[in-house]
Amino acid sequence: MERRIRMKLDAGHISFDISELIEALTAEERNEVINTLACQEQVITEVANQIIDGYTSLGYHGGKGSAHVEAYSGLALASRRIAEAANDIAAREIEALKQSLRAAQEAQRNGWDAYHQLLAQRA
Repeated sequence: MERRIRMKLDAGHISFDISELIEALTAEERNEVINTLACQEQVITEVANQIIDGYTSLGYHGGKGSAHVEAYSGLALASRRIAEAANDIAAREIEALKQSLRAAQEAQRNGWDAYHQLLAQRA
C-alpha cells in the first residue's frame, strides 16, 4: 500500500496535516511516535487535563462518553484505571513526599549540628 501525505509549499515552508502523517505511518512507526510523544511533558499535561477537566487547555478532547460498565475509549480507560488505582497512587505520592521531607529535615539537622560544632570550637 502506498502511503501519501498532502503537503503544501508556501514561501519556502512545507506544511502538512499531522493527522494524515500519523495515519500514513506503519503500525511500528506510529507506535514509536506515540511512545515518544507520550513522554513529553506537554502531552502528559494535556492528557491529564482531559482526564480531570474533560478538555485540553485549548478546548480539545478525545473520545468522551457517559459511564459504562466497560470503558471503551482511551480517555475513559485511563480515567477508570486512575480511579481504580487512586489509593495506591496517593499512597506512593505521600510516601515519596515523606521521604523528601525526612531528607530535608536530616540535612537541616546536619547543618545545625555543624553550626553548633563551629560555635563550640570558637569558644
